[in-house]
Amino acid sequence: MGKRRGAWYPFFMQCMTVLVGFVLAGILASGCASQSAKPGDAAIATLPVSAQCVTDADCRLLSDYCDGCACRALTKTDADPVCKGKVVPCFADPCQRKVAVCQTGTCVVAPS
Repeated sequence: MGKRRGAWYPFFMQCMTVLVGFVLAGILASGCASQSAKPGDAAIATLPVSAQCVTDADCRLLSDYCDGCACRALTKTDADPVCKGKVVPCFADPCQRKVAVCQTGTCVVAPS
């Protein structure tokens, strides 16, 4: 016969399962933290200077997998940059739960 467990055991196991899930999700998500493009990044082709935006509708997001997981904001008319480095796999979409918004004439990434 198996060991007898108290009435608390199923609740305890559910709590532990949820806790482990959150910890793993946090660890995996931190590996794909959003990165900002810096002038002179060697791996990414020179990003075109974004045309001026007027409204949020002028902007779009780009999930960038070149040498890391990054979310970039571009205008609707900007061409996607060409990766000159190594394309990497990401656990989650870098632009998940983010939106592109127009701030003072420039498209930027913002939390949704």
